[in-house]
Amino acid sequence: MAAVAPLYAQIQNNGYAPEPVLKQECKLTLFNGLNNAYNEQYFEAEDRFDEYARCDPSDPIAEWRKSYSWWLRLKAEQTIKAGKKVDAPKVDAKTYTDFMTLAERGVKKAQAKVAAGDSPDFYRYVIAELKAVEAIMTFRNDGIGSYFKSRDLLFEVHRIAEASHYQDAKHLRGMMKYQASLSFWGRRFLPYDRCGGLGLIQEAVRGNHGIFSDDIRFVVANLAMAPARVSEENKFQCGVVWSKTSSDELLVRYPHGMFLRRNIIGSAK
Repeated sequence: MAAVAPLYAQIQNNGYAPEPVLKQECKLTLFNGLNNAYNEQYFEAEDRFDEYARCDPSDPIAEWRKSYSWWLRLKAEQTIKAGKKVDAPKVDAKTYTDFMTLAERGVKKAQAKVAAGDSPDFYRYVIAELKAVEAIMTFRNDGIGSYFKSRDLLFEVHRIAEASHYQDAKHLRGMMKYQASLSFWGRRFLPYDRCGGLGLIQEAVRGNHGIFSDDIRFVVANLAMAPARVSEENKFQCGVVWSKTSSDELLVRYPHGMFLRRNIIGSAK
């Protein structure tokens, strides 16, 4: 697929921490990979992120985006196979080891960036994101005690994200609090706050012109398409109503994504 020019400038507004400075010769590869991933062309996206790693071996964005795309691919494949939503994929031992090795390599690179004072708030967010996918993959794949290992990772995610002044970090904290509020086990073992979580997501997306801000717009699209009961509870408990405008805009930019096509075009028929 031909590259789509990045919609957002490489700046961050609203008093938040700035975007990282990307190598000029590597930008197009990264933007191509993001475009593939948002269009649910996951294998192509993972190839582009491998190319980005070769272009800038010190930048953990490659490991972050590849592991995120890999998780989304596994999730999509297993959701289709099971006929119901799967958020925490079950994989064989080799796949699990390879996935965690990739994510941990990214964490170590990001920690080095933070230690060097290179866009520390952004790379704290990258660490939190990598730890989050590690937690999801650990949940069903790490043997006895995997639930508690996953929980401990999520506490770490929340702590690291809270220390970041990068705007996108608010959506990660918000989603954790919101999702935990919806389940018995989440309310028992994790920090939860339904309305506070939704408020953080709103803050994260408002005026956000960052390179990766469409991640948050996809989160908002998911919330806008939530079952009617959940949407009504969000409205009456928290005063939050999500517009589907963001979803329509995403579909224009990423027309090959089946999630958007099923939920927007399908609902319009």
